[in-house]
Amino acid sequence: MGRGLEFIISQFHADSAEQQEFNKDFAKALARKSYYDGCMPIVPHLYFPRFLADEGPERQWGIRSGHRIMALCSSVVVAKIDGHVSDGMQQDIDFAESLEIPITRMKYSAEGAEELVKKFRESRA
Repeated sequence: MGRGLEFIISQFHADSAEQQEFNKDFAKALARKSYYDGCMPIVPHLYFPRFLADEGPERQWGIRSGHRIMALCSSVVVAKIDGHVSDGMQQDIDFAESLEIPITRMKYSAEGAEELVKKFRESRA
């Protein structure tokens, strides 16, 4: 059995469709890494936007719902690209800290994130 549920926090919202796809693939690559590290990855920002709007009250409902799931997790990963933390990420980080769940902070340069996404996309080809 693995190390338990691992909640993944990374950038979701983007200003362009291309950046949105990159952000999704970055989150998927992080989930794949978590899985191969022996955890069960939990990535609500890949799930809730499939049926909720990423704005207004539905966005906040999705974030709060993710927090309910996070409370069941044994660890949290925060993955920043060039130090960027969005409002949604900060809400998740603050909640994780309030739960005192172990947090692993991963720092990626833009190039490092692009390399991770490239490897993920190649693994799925």
